[in-house]
Parts: sequence; structure tokens; C-alpha cells
Amino acid sequence: MQISCNMAAKPQIPSGATSKIIKINVGGKKYHTTEATVSSMGDNYITDLLAGKNPAVVDEEGYYFIGT
Repeated sequence: MQISCNMAAKPQIPSGATSKIIKINVGGKKYHTTEATVSSMGDNYITDLLAGKNPAVVDEEGYYFIGT
């Protein structure tokens, strides 16, 4: 799975959106996505992480840390 982002842009929540924004730190690169986006990919490491099935490390800024 390839993830791309614009590091200069701050995440925007569309009007009327109800999905929670998820912050992920992958080896020092920080990404923002939504629970809906992650869930739309079926069961995966991140959905398991959010469900408590995988041990989670959350940094001081609220990012789930995934080491490389």
C-alpha cells in the first residue's frame, strides 16, 4: 500500500463529515487519514491497531507510531 500526502497541508474535515481523523507516524513521516478510509481497505494492520488487536504506541502529539 502506498501512502502519499502533502506535508504542507493541514488535514481538512469536509462539511458534514463524521469520520474520525487518524494520525499515523511511520518511521518519522507523519500522515493523516480517516477511520472510514482505513476501514474501506478491509481488515489490515491499522484497523487492527485501532481495534486494540495490535499493540499501539501513541506519541505525545497523538500519532500512532509504526516503526520501520
